[in-house]
Amino acid sequence: MPTDRKVLLTPSPRSTRQVARARVTQDDFDRAAQLHDDFILWRRGGQRINFTNRDLSLLNLGGLNLQGAVFTGSALQHANLANTNLDGSILFGCDLSDANMQGTSLRDADLRGALFRRTNLANANLSAADLREGRLAHGDREKGFKEVVFDEVGAAELKGANLTSANLSLARLAATVADRADFTDANMHGCKLPRANLKRAVLKGANLSHADLSGANLRGANLRYAVLIGATLTHSDMTDADMTGVLTDNPVGKPMEDLPRPLEQLLADHDRFVRSGGNEGRILDLSGFDLRKATELTRFSLATLKAQGTIFYGLDLQNVRLQAAHLEGADFRACRLAAADLRGANLTEALLSHADLRDCDFSAILVRDGISLPTKLIQAELRGADLRGANLRGASLRGADLTGARLEGAQLDGVDFAHAIGAPERKK
Repeated sequence: MPTDRKVLLTPSPRSTRQVARARVTQDDFDRAAQLHDDFILWRRGGQRINFTNRDLSLLNLGGLNLQGAVFTGSALQHANLANTNLDGSILFGCDLSDANMQGTSLRDADLRGALFRRTNLANANLSAADLREGRLAHGDREKGFKEVVFDEVGAAELKGANLTSANLSLARLAATVADRADFTDANMHGCKLPRANLKRAVLKGANLSHADLSGANLRGANLRYAVLIGATLTHSDMTDADMTGVLTDNPVGKPMEDLPRPLEQLLADHDRFVRSGGNEGRILDLSGFDLRKATELTRFSLATLKAQGTIFYGLDLQNVRLQAAHLEGADFRACRLAAADLRGANLTEALLSHADLRDCDFSAILVRDGISLPTKLIQAELRGADLRGANLRGASLRGADLTGARLEGAQLDGVDFAHAIGAPERKK
């Protein structure tokens, strides 16, 4: 019997029961993938992929449309599934340990009991996926499915998995084991995580708004700058968790109620200051305030505004005028800043991850004859930011983090990308 056709006996994910898995070769899979493509496109002779209890480890499944495919109980360790469409697929009880699933789409997929130990799921889409526990049926060898045996399959395991910038919105992960997993900047809005084990997990910058974390184990987890607005944390264990900069329903820093006068009046005074060249009104300092409830910011000129460490999270600031503003350490994550005028602004160490910065102007501003003020984005966090069409000419992005940022059509002449992470390669 050829080695690539041998039957392998491997333990099922949650028991010592031996499951016979026939080996699938790359050629076998490629033929099945073509038939599956015909099936999706309603071509004659098309056939849905159904590799139940098979061994597909080490195979290349990358970049294909495998929507709705069935892989129940199969082994896919070390397989390449990068950028594969697995929407609505069944991966119940599969072993995907050490697989490359970067950019894979798994929307509405059945992932109950699947193993994702050390799996690369960076930028993957698991929205509304099911990673809860379940049961896996086996037929008796002699009686077939006349006598069905059920193996209890626990919730999916994500130990040590890389889920940076993954989309887990509305995913169901009740009782999931995800200790030491990396969820940096992941979208986990509305995610169901009751009783999940997130011990020592990295959730830095993750959006956990309206997530259910009741009874979850978050001991030692890194939640720096995570968003927990509307999240349920009943009976969750946060012992030794790093909660630096976490956004909740409570104000971070100074609430707007502490302003000396209504914000609209203060903004109007600042607007007069700018338009009169400093002869009327007065300059406004909003440093350290939580402005998430503000609604009128785009109505006024905010040039030279002082807003160091200010929280703008999630605001609609399209077309806002913030020329030469002092915005060091300000939080603009998830903000809509399309077409904003930020010429000469100081955004050193500002948080701009996943912000809409399309067509923004970050170029230098002329302050007086022959003297211009460049925009500073030094050590700014721009992970996943949308910078398409932005004007960044002459801006300093030294040490900035641009991982996953979109820069198509951006003007990059003279930009200082020294020590920046994820910076575009210079054309030779």
